[in-house]
Amino acid sequence: MRDDTGGTAPLPPLPARAPAPGAHTTADRGPEATRAGVRQSETGQAAGREPRAPGPGQSRPGERRPEERLGGGLAQVLAGEPADLFDRMCAVSLPMVARFRGITVREALLLRGPAGWAEFSPFAEYAVPEASTWLAAAIEAATSPFPPPRRPAVAVNATLPAVPAERVAEVLARYDGAQCVKIKIADTGAAGGADDAGGAGLEEDLARIAAVRAAAPGMRVRLDANGRYGPAQARTALARFARLPGFAEACDYIEQPVMDVRELADLRAWAQAERLGLRIAADESIRKAEDPLTVARLGAADHIIVKAQPLGGVHRALSIVEQAGLPATVSSALETSVGLAAGAALAASLPPVAAGLGTSALFERDVAQPPLRAVGGELPVGRVEPDAKLLAELDAGPVRTAWWVRRLEACWEHLRGRVERGEFADRSGPGTSCDVQAGC
Repeated sequence: MRDDTGGTAPLPPLPARAPAPGAHTTADRGPEATRAGVRQSETGQAAGREPRAPGPGQSRPGERRPEERLGGGLAQVLAGEPADLFDRMCAVSLPMVARFRGITVREALLLRGPAGWAEFSPFAEYAVPEASTWLAAAIEAATSPFPPPRRPAVAVNATLPAVPAERVAEVLARYDGAQCVKIKIADTGAAGGADDAGGAGLEEDLARIAAVRAAAPGMRVRLDANGRYGPAQARTALARFARLPGFAEACDYIEQPVMDVRELADLRAWAQAERLGLRIAADESIRKAEDPLTVARLGAADHIIVKAQPLGGVHRALSIVEQAGLPATVSSALETSVGLAAGAALAASLPPVAAGLGTSALFERDVAQPPLRAVGGELPVGRVEPDAKLLAELDAGPVRTAWWVRRLEACWEHLRGRVERGEFADRSGPGTSCDVQAGC
């Protein structure tokens, strides 16, 4: 999407509301960032505006009550405008401890709706059609409760970016009690390696794996290539990994070695024929596919990765796991603590598998105090209330806020059209089954 600054005036602030029930943290009620980066005073009034706080049990003129907004389906919500649903919009910019996915700063738009805070944070390069699915997840989180959890906390894995081998111990030290680590591979740009992911870049990956096993000998290992290998490179890499002493026994899976789902199926069949002892997991072939169940039908993976935001929400992700019939790992999309809470709710609704939700450790600072980070290898389940002081300090600024608001509006219109045309299933409540052919 084009990054310019014209066309959208800042949205006015609305009165502060009490934290949602069950929030993980309590916000400081000092100065806060508002919808388009406008600061509120200690009284909740923005400079130059008259206070508009409704009385107890009242709504603003023309506004539906929170219980009415909670009761409608996605189509009903989208019939209105973003300002009808969200009373706060805060764009934030979080510095990272290491380059990850080619970025050193993570931006997100945090939204407060009748059920609590939600996050809208598709990566900047994602076009409106793909990003609109992320908006569906934000609407779900802002309007409905999370599913009842099976357990109060979920185990998480550490996540290791494609850092040089000498930084491995430093990064792993940020993950308290993790028993499993996901290692990024084939990301040659992050470590400054060669352009050939199957050449010198592979040697860097092997060195990183060796450093992990030296620093934490008992850790389970997962590798994630993000589809960067070609078929020949993938076979070369998997053969090298399988030859590492004890690696196949310690490795849970190789995640998305190639991007094309049919090539993924061929690679899995080849690995089985070669008796490499390595399992294949699908991520992009699930969350970026028109039909995520193609992976299961083709036998392209032993395991699937599901993420709440890219799949359109917690309930849609649960439906995909149910229909795929494969074991699943819940992972993050590099969200703030607000977005990670939705991932934790998803993981707590599935059988216990260490989730890739420890990514708050990759941020120098986060929006909650304390941030949603694992303690003893486990992440607590529950909504997160961002800290007002941190929202102000991490404010992305007026230019980036305007960009995010325009992006939200464009995705809102696109998602509305998808729902009206029957291209996106209007099924996000408990007990529903998502029709993946209708845009799940």
